[in-house]
Amino acid sequence: MFCPFCAVQLGDAPKFCPSCGMNVGFLTERPSTSSSVGHGPTVNETSIQGRAAQFMRFREVKEAERRTFSKAKKKPNITVKISIGIMTRTKYGLKPIRGKTLPLNVEPLWSSKQILPAAIKKQQDFNQDTMYDGEYVLVYPDGSQVQNIPGTDRPFVLEHYKEAIGKAYQRIVLYICPLQDLSHGDDSSSESDDEAFARLPLKILPKQCPPTMSRPSDGQANGAGAEPKNNTSCDSYNTYTKIYAPVVIDSSCSDVEDVENFQEEDRDTDIGLTAADILSNLSFNINTMSCSRFNINRANVWDGALRGFKRSSFDPTCSLLVKFTDDIGQTEEAVDTGGPTREFLTLLMDAIKTSRFFEGKDDGKYLSFDSKAAEGDEYFQVGRMVAVSIVHGGPGPRCFSPSFYQYLVGKVKTIEAPIEDIPDTEVRNVLLEIKNARTLEQLVELADKHSSMLQTAGCYRCLRTLGDKEKVVDGYIQWYFTYRNHVSFQRFKDGLATLNFFNALEQHPSIFLPYMCYRAEDLTAEIVESLFRPQLSPTGSSNRHEEERVLGYWLDYLIAVKEDGSGMSLQDILMFATGLKEIPAAKLIPQPQLTFQKHARFPEANVCANTIKLPILPSYEIFEEAMNYGINNAPGFGLH
Repeated sequence: MFCPFCAVQLGDAPKFCPSCGMNVGFLTERPSTSSSVGHGPTVNETSIQGRAAQFMRFREVKEAERRTFSKAKKKPNITVKISIGIMTRTKYGLKPIRGKTLPLNVEPLWSSKQILPAAIKKQQDFNQDTMYDGEYVLVYPDGSQVQNIPGTDRPFVLEHYKEAIGKAYQRIVLYICPLQDLSHGDDSSSESDDEAFARLPLKILPKQCPPTMSRPSDGQANGAGAEPKNNTSCDSYNTYTKIYAPVVIDSSCSDVEDVENFQEEDRDTDIGLTAADILSNLSFNINTMSCSRFNINRANVWDGALRGFKRSSFDPTCSLLVKFTDDIGQTEEAVDTGGPTREFLTLLMDAIKTSRFFEGKDDGKYLSFDSKAAEGDEYFQVGRMVAVSIVHGGPGPRCFSPSFYQYLVGKVKTIEAPIEDIPDTEVRNVLLEIKNARTLEQLVELADKHSSMLQTAGCYRCLRTLGDKEKVVDGYIQWYFTYRNHVSFQRFKDGLATLNFFNALEQHPSIFLPYMCYRAEDLTAEIVESLFRPQLSPTGSSNRHEEERVLGYWLDYLIAVKEDGSGMSLQDILMFATGLKEIPAAKLIPQPQLTFQKHARFPEANVCANTIKLPILPSYEIFEEAMNYGINNAPGFGLH
C-alpha cells in the first residue's frame, strides 16, 4: 500500500503517512452496508435530500422575483420598402404617371387600409403638383383595387401578397388612384387592349415649361368652369421627361406607320431644341458639393485620366477636381472652379483621338480592335470619358466617321465604308486588287492567293461570276469594321450610357452630330467676337476712351489671326481664355468676358471665369506682338 499523496510505501494500516503526515486512514476503511438494510435513509442521505429541497425553494423564490421585476422585451417593428406611384385615367384607361414613383417604408403585416394613408402622405409631400383634395384608393399595377390577394378570398396583407407573387419587397409596386377615376373604369377598358408605346421626342422650345392644368375638384367636375392653373415651378427633371416622354398610341390605328416614319425622319429636326438644352437636363443630377479628383500631367494626360476613371471612388455624378502637375511633380497653385476641368477634358479628347482605340483618317475615325485594351475593359472607360466630357461642359471627340456614327446610334445595321478608310495598308491593297480584277480567272487567282485573310473574315467563297468580287470586298469590310469589334463596340456603348448620355444620343443624333463627327474649322472672327462680352468703364470717362481704342485692336487682331494663319489660331485664343479649343455642346458658364488693364505688358486669362484681360498698349503693332507672345507662352491657363 502506498501513500496517495507522496507515493511512499506504507506499513500495516497506519492512520497517517510517516513521510508527508497526511491522513491516510480512509485507505483501510470499508463501507458498512449491512447495518443500513431495512433501517431507512442514513444521515448522509437525509442531508442530501434537505439540501435539494432547500435549493428548490430558493429557485421558486428567484423565479417569482424574476416574474415580478422583469418585463418581456418588445420585438422591434420590422420595416420594409416598397414603391408607390400615382395612376390616373387617360383615354386609353388607367395609366401610371411617369416619374412619380417613390419608395415607402411599411411593415410586412400592414393591410391596404394602413398602406393607403401612408402612400397618400408620401405623394403629397413630394408631388404636390399632381395630388389634389379628394378620395384615393390603393390599386394594383393592372388598375384593380387592392382588397384581396389576387385569385383568392384572403384579405390583403403585404406579407401574404409578397409570398403570392414571389417578388422581393423592393420590387413590389402599388399605386394610388383617385376614386372618381377608378369609378369610370368601364368606359374605355376595351380601348386599352391594343396599345403600343413609342418613344418620341417632344417638340418644345428650350427653357420653357408648358402650363400644367390643375385637376378639378369635386365641385368643379360637375360642369363649373375651372380656370387653368399655371405651374411656374418647372424643374429640370420635368423638362427632361418632356424631351424624352413616351407617347401612347393605338397599335390598331393606321397611323402607326406614320409615327414610325416620324420617329426616323423628324426626330433629328427638333425645332428650337439645342444640345445645350438637352445637356442642361442631363447635368441636373451632378452634385457640385462633392468631387472626383484627378491629378494630371500634361505630358501624359491619358495615364492620369485612366487612373482617375478607374478609381473606386470615382462618381460621374460628382464635379471634377483637376490639378495639373509640372515636370518636377509640384502641384500648380490653382483652385479648380471650372477652368482646369475644361482644359483637362480638351486635352483628354485630343489624347483619345490619337489613341489606339480608334483608327483611320483624322476626319473619319473608326473603332479599332486592341486585345490588350479589351482585356482591361478600356473601351468602356473611353466611352465613359466621352460622356463625362460632354455632359460636364467639355468638348466631344469630333473625329468619328459619319458611317460609324450612324451605326453607333442605331441608324444602320452595318458600317458601310470605302476601301480607302481601311488603315492597314496591306489589307487595303489586297481589297483594291480584288476589286480591280478584270476577269474571273484573275479574281479566282487573287482569292486563292489571299485565302487565309479571306477565311479569317468568313468571306472566302466559290466565285462563279466576276460580280462576286463586290460580295467579297463588302463582306470583308463589314467584318473589319463591325463584326470583329462587336465586344469592344458594346463596351464602348455601355460607357457612353454614363449620365444617360447615350439615350440622348439615340434620341437626337443630328443635334450631337457636330460634336461627335469631324467638322472642318468653323470658328470665325465674328463668332469669337460675339462670344466675349467687353466690360467697359462708364461712358465719357478717360478709361472708356482707352478701352474702346484697345477694343478695336482686339477685333482687328481676331480678323488678322483668321486670315494670316501665322502660327496663331482662333482655337488657341479660345483655349487661352476658357480651356477649350472649340465651343462645347453645353453652354459656357460663366459668360466669357473681356476686361482691360493698364499696368500689364501681356494679356492674362482667368479660365475659371472665362475672362481675358487685355493690356492697354499705345499701338496695334505692339498689341499684336504682346498678344502673340502671351498666348504662345502660356503653359496652362494664363501666365505664371
